[in-house]
Amino acid sequence: MSDLQAILQEIKMKSSNAQVIVVGYPVIMEPTDRAKDCVQSAGQFVPTGMRGDVRDATARINKELRAVAEREGARFVEPAPNFEGHQICGEGSEWFNGLHGDEAPFHPNKAGQRGYASAILPHLNAPLDDD
Repeated sequence: MSDLQAILQEIKMKSSNAQVIVVGYPVIMEPTDRAKDCVQSAGQFVPTGMRGDVRDATARINKELRAVAEREGARFVEPAPNFEGHQICGEGSEWFNGLHGDEAPFHPNKAGQRGYASAILPHLNAPLDDD
C-alpha cells in the first residue's frame, strides 16, 4: 500500500464525510518540441533532454496519484493546464524558482502558488460527481 493510500484511508476512517482533494504536480518544463536548449531566466542552461525527462516523470507521478485518489474516493485535481506557458523555458513569465539560488529549486514561486490556487478553488465544496 502506498503512503498516499494509507493517508487517504486514515482520513476516511477519522472523517467519513471529508471531501479530500489530491493535487497533482504541474508540468514545470516547457515542451521540448517548442524550442531547443534554453537558458532559464536566472541564466541557467536547461538541456532539451532534461526537459523531456522531467515532463515524462511528472506524467507518471500524476497518473499514479490520480489512480490512488480515485480508488480511495478522493478528487484529483490536475494543475498542469493552469501552468501552460509559465514553465521553465516557457513563453510567458516563469512560475517556478530556478535551478539554483536561495529559493527551493523547481518549486512554484508566488505566481505559481496563485496558479495552484486557481486550479484548486473550483473544486472546493463542489459535488464529487461533477468531475
